[in-house]
Amino acid sequence: MGENTVGRSPRCDVCLQTVTVSRQHLKIHVSPEGVTVTDLGSRNGTWLNRLRLKPGTPTPVTPRDRIFLPAVELRVVELDGDGHELEPGSAGTTVPDQGPTRPQPFVRCPSAGAARRLTATFIDMAVFLMLSAILAIPAWLGFPGLPEDRNLVEGLTTLTGDHQWMMFLGTTLLAWILLWFLYFILGWGLFGATPGQFLLGLRVVDYRFRYPIGPSRAFLRLVAYCIGSVPFMAGHLLVIGRSDNRALHDMLAGTRVIRMIDIMDEGARRRDESEEEPTGDSGESPGSDTVEETAEVPCFR
Repeated sequence: MGENTVGRSPRCDVCLQTVTVSRQHLKIHVSPEGVTVTDLGSRNGTWLNRLRLKPGTPTPVTPRDRIFLPAVELRVVELDGDGHELEPGSAGTTVPDQGPTRPQPFVRCPSAGAARRLTATFIDMAVFLMLSAILAIPAWLGFPGLPEDRNLVEGLTTLTGDHQWMMFLGTTLLAWILLWFLYFILGWGLFGATPGQFLLGLRVVDYRFRYPIGPSRAFLRLVAYCIGSVPFMAGHLLVIGRSDNRALHDMLAGTRVIRMIDIMDEGARRRDESEEEPTGDSGESPGSDTVEETAEVPCFR
């Protein structure tokens, strides 16, 4: 009984780390009068069977209805007093218990193409170089200069004896390393993509297509990313020769890069090819934008 929120945020009652799910995606309300589902203004929408829900409008659901988010499928079931699933319309007939289940992504789309991935990499490198240049401005302005009466080697030796400048240079290098880690770990681990990937509609998911991948997996991916960059970006160029378009850091970290448009299109295709038709009284013709409320809704426990 009560309200349950579904979304990508850890604060939701049901947390789905999936690329197409919004942080606060939908709300399911269970009461003695029945069950309703409400889309919370999600970016990619919510479908009841094959009908898209109108955001903010509670819509009744019946047993065996299916809710799509759109790359995750939720099934509505009715339970008896012992928590066993009842067959729709049956007089107490239960379905054999198959153990606890979790919502699973029903879409498996291919990895993004090599050209798009490499373009995103070059964009990220350009952005990072600009940030690095900004970070280096104080060091450049504080550069004491080389003695004019000495050659380059002697000048550099004199410069290394300037402890204040060397400390300042070391601090700048540490800040540059920190920027490198934050740029990718925050991008992949917390937001699902770096700026270059966001610009081209790419997302980084783990082997279960969960999103974002989290800081620990992002750190592992970044270490492999650095290894694959030497020599001559050989690990990155593997995406050109592999059929699954995965680079070295994808294989070592258990990740892949996908296009949002691909997973959305595949989710729509799977939804449209569903063999089950909308049940109950809730429904206009397929393709309508809203769902009519039903007169009666069975009681769920």
